[in-house]
Amino acid sequence: MMEPGLTEEGQSATQWREKCGLSLKEKQQMLEMDTEQDRLDFISTYLENVLPKLKEAERISEIIKSDGYIQ
Repeated sequence: MMEPGLTEEGQSATQWREKCGLSLKEKQQMLEMDTEQDRLDFISTYLENVLPKLKEAERISEIIKSDGYIQ
């Protein structure tokens, strides 16, 4: 049986909060949430929104590395 407040991989929302680049305002929002599930849902939504931005930044970085040529 899994401990309350832990994901399947054994990580809590608090551990995720510290590693996923949340702003201070977003961290405060998480602290004010009542349940671990609410916090995990918040992080999940945050990561779903940030992933496309990270992919675009990586694409731009690759273009810059190739002197502006799109491969």
